[in-house]
Amino acid sequence: MVKPQEINIDLLQAAVATKRFKRFVQYIHPDFIFKPFNEYLMQRLDAFARGEIKKMMVFMPPQHGKSQLTTRDLPPYILGLNPAKKISITSYSATVAHDFARDAKNIMTEKILPCAN
Repeated sequence: MVKPQEINIDLLQAAVATKRFKRFVQYIHPDFIFKPFNEYLMQRLDAFARGEIKKMMVFMPPQHGKSQLTTRDLPPYILGLNPAKKISITSYSATVAHDFARDAKNIMTEKILPCAN
């Protein structure tokens, strides 16, 4: 029997975070405020990450979390599900694309996430 003091809460939370995109976002951004449109987008992004949706375009007004969820948070989540996946982060300018890629990399290096496989 495992004693409560022997449980590594961080590792347990990280393992749960690899199962669903919403849990992943909660793990890496504990203060993220979930609005209904974020919930819907996260469900669709989770389906996309799992291959249930093959192609997807996201149209939302500015300041609704679109870049955060799709460009910064989704690539590390997808790589957590399948480290062999190839991901390209693009944008209207090389500087913005570089910033998005750096932010995604920081998520992967700052939070230790086990693979879901």
